[in-house]
Amino acid sequence: MSLVERELHGSVAVLTVDSPPVNALTRSLRARLIEAISEIAGDPHVAAAVIRCAGRTFIAGADIRELDRGIEPPHTP
Repeated sequence: MSLVERELHGSVAVLTVDSPPVNALTRSLRARLIEAISEIAGDPHVAAAVIRCAGRTFIAGADIRELDRGIEPPHTP
């Protein structure tokens, strides 16, 4: 599975984040999540979206290994 999988259930897009062990927001995960959101935002068949996480935790925050150099773009508002 990639970092973010997209499934369409009727008119609802389900984005599943899968970045073990705690689904931390790494630079690559932020980029993929923004890309997936942009894809569904332009899809006329999508009326709503759900972001969920595989595993036991929802997005647990930033990846602490990235904090010593500052959070690099893309930023997630």
